[in-house]
Order: sequence, then structure tokens, then C-alpha cells
Amino acid sequence: MRLRVKKGFAGFISQDVEFINKQNSLLMRFISLFYPAFMTNLWTTIGNKIYYPNTERSPLAIKNYAIIKHELIHVKQFKKYGVPLYLFLYLLCPLPFLFSYFRWKFEREAYLHANIQTEEDIDKVVNLLNKYYLYPWPKKWMRAWFIEQFHRRENGGNS
Repeated sequence: MRLRVKKGFAGFISQDVEFINKQNSLLMRFISLFYPAFMTNLWTTIGNKIYYPNTERSPLAIKNYAIIKHELIHVKQFKKYGVPLYLFLYLLCPLPFLFSYFRWKFEREAYLHANIQTEEDIDKVVNLLNKYYLYPWPKKWMRAWFIEQFHRRENGGNS
């Protein structure tokens, strides 16, 4: 299923995006051959297309609000860097054995602004990153970064 959503929809969609069930994407099905959880547990954004798990029946449901906010941050990142550069940085630079610096940079920005509302959310996010992302940063490092940024944000500073 494909859903085209215009900027302003539901009061928080900040740009035109398209929601696509991963089952309807040859690329997503190919990736899932190597990583099955990719198809059932993870949302993925490429450009202004947000691919949702094949287990999700209603991608615009209120329960997905934080996930959609997270993916919209990736849409903005794609817009800033362009699709080829973003994908290169996210997937290959530096190589995963060096903790994939840009993957961490892009994901932490999205998680901090869309998924962390309380300090308790930090452990949930760190555990999620550790479980589903290949080559994650050490949990201790991730948690320390999120705590520092959370407190900076709560005290009126920039993150």
C-alpha cells in the first residue's frame, strides 16, 4: 500500500512524503533476505519515501506518531545532504567496523528529537539501537551521549 501525504497533514507532517509498505518494495524485500527483522520491525526512509514494516496495517495510526516524527527527521537529513551522499555516509563512511560514525550521527539526532521525551526513554532507545542496528556504538557511550544532550535540551541549551 502507498499513501501520499501532503505537508501539514495531521498538524505535524512537515513536508510531502510517501508511506510505502516494505512488502511493495523490491529493494526492501532484497535487504530482508540478509536481515529478516528489517522487514517486520524497522521503518526505513529513503529521500521522501518512508517504508513501514509489513506487519504494520495502519502506518498513520496515532501509536506511530513518534516513529513518524523520527522518520521525518531522516527526510530532512536526506534533503540537506541529498540521497546519494546521505546513503554513502549512512551506509559506508566510515566502514561499519569503525562504528559507522554518520549512521550514529543521523540516528541519534532523530532519536533525541523524536523519541526521547523523558530520561527513562533513553534506556529504551539505547536498547533498541543495540538490538536492531548493525555495528552499534557501545551502550555506555550511547547512554552517556543521550543523557548529556537530554539535560542540555531540558536546560534550554542546543543539542
